Amino acid sequence: MPRAFRTTLFYHLFITIPLNKEGYEKTIDLFKKLKKETEIEPISREDWENLRNIREKNAEILKIKGLLENLWNTILA
Repeated sequence: MPRAFRTTLFYHLFITIPLNKEGYEKTIDLFKKLKKETEIEPISREDWENLRNIREKNAEILKIKGLLENLWNTILA
């Protein structure tokens, strides 16, 4: 099965910041399309948990709503 993103030794943070409601809706539609076409999470639940320290540090610095949430399993469900 194809995967949207490949796990490597380096982890990347993918952030989308829509400028308005229409941009938000288009972003969600794009991510839903990616999820439907790949059928596999871009990062395993184990890797997601292993990156907790990095996620929390970035959330503290960037102060972006939802940064600690795995949107693949919530908004896109």
